[in-house]
Amino acid sequence: MNELQRSEEFAAYQKAVTGSERARHTYNRRMDTIRDLADGFTGKRILDIGCGFGFRTLGIAERGATRIIGIDMDKYRIQEASIFARAKEVDNVEFRMMDAAALEFEAEYFDVVIADEMIHHLEDLPAVVSEMHRVLAFGGIAVISDHNRQILP
Repeated sequence: MNELQRSEEFAAYQKAVTGSERARHTYNRRMDTIRDLADGFTGKRILDIGCGFGFRTLGIAERGATRIIGIDMDKYRIQEASIFARAKEVDNVEFRMMDAAALEFEAEYFDVVIADEMIHHLEDLPAVVSEMHRVLAFGGIAVISDHNRQILP
């Protein structure tokens, strides 16, 4: 796959995230919420767990993070995210294939750790939360969000 080629799956996801005014509004509102929960992005080292195609990761990078690393277990999505970052000429971002239950980072490295809409995919949530805590700097912020499809009365 070269810089100009995009997978159909990436194109479909991009359309869902940015393909309409409503989608762009929802994306920007979500980014603002994450920024507010993280007490801003400027000057911070951030880990984005479950980054997928990198839309959220790149959005955070473009909003002032000193450095953001997006990780995912899907090698193909990591490749697509890296191509996307190069195409957008964003250089404070990196994408790596990595297991969130065995993070390959030193302790207390990140100012913010984000796990957005991914914990429902985990087989060992306690191990991932433990790793998030290990790599989060003292006084750092973890932002964990997921959807709930349970129908309430």
